[in-house]
Amino acid sequence: ILVVLALSLLVIGPTIGHWATDRFGLGGTFDVVWGIGRWIGAGLLLMFVWALIYKWLPNTDAPFHVFTPGAIIGVLAWLGLSALFGLYLQHFNSFEATYGALGGAIIFLLWLWLTNIVLLVGAEINDVLADLRADKSVAAAALADPMEIEGAAAAAAKAAKLAEDAHDNASIPVAATGAPPTRNPFAHS
Repeated sequence: ILVVLALSLLVIGPTIGHWATDRFGLGGTFDVVWGIGRWIGAGLLLMFVWALIYKWLPNTDAPFHVFTPGAIIGVLAWLGLSALFGLYLQHFNSFEATYGALGGAIIFLLWLWLTNIVLLVGAEINDVLADLRADKSVAAAALADPMEIEGAAAAAAKAAKLAEDAHDNASIPVAATGAPPTRNPFAHS
């Protein structure tokens, strides 16, 4: 619901602002303030939504923070990207001519794809910063991936190799023939 509200501020916000200006005689100053305010409002709504996504989608016990560096950079990039995409559509829009009635759907899907790319970039920024600060902050340590800490990958690989060797060379009951145990051909099945 919050994403739809943020999208509505960007898409139908100018129409609502012009209607309010004409209907209530608010003047040109309101129109300018509304034009800036709708972008700020959409950004704040989206930052809250992204904070929820960054909190609940990763498999971590990280605390909930609305203003994370990744969310701030991601939302600012999203606002810029949406503005540039709007300018592109105003000046170079040929989707209707190319795709006919599906042009609107394709434009929306392209905008969603760009939004998701920026969302992932923000999440990656948060992840890298959490890994860098894992030894200094409890919140960052909860979000940090233990496999990305120096030496963790080598230790995990060594432990996996030892476990595999122990599993592969586990004793097999001696057959009725009295033959010594051999490597288990079914160890990985």
